[in-house]
Amino acid sequence: MKRTDEDIQFAELLKAHMPETSENPWFTRKVMNRLPYKPKTMPRWIKAVGYGICIMLMVISWVIYVSQSNMEVITKGDIYIFVCMVGSTAYFAFAALHELIKAQDYV
Repeated sequence: MKRTDEDIQFAELLKAHMPETSENPWFTRKVMNRLPYKPKTMPRWIKAVGYGICIMLMVISWVIYVSQSNMEVITKGDIYIFVCMVGSTAYFAFAALHELIKAQDYV
């Protein structure tokens, strides 16, 4: 089978985007190509800072809500805000726990 210019260009393009192999003789290019793809993720410290900011904002929101709420009269708006705050607090708590558990699986 004759190789065309397109085949040569395609092979060069693939070689340009292949992962670099190390000096280890046990990991040849063939072995490296068979390894599963590892997606790039955000560094853990960025996620930790983001969750920390969210937790601080939720604590501040709860303090403001509790300090300014009038427990003598409860309106539909108060119930709506309470439900939204409970939901968002639960979401951030479960998301942070999920990231913590997922991070421990890879250690």
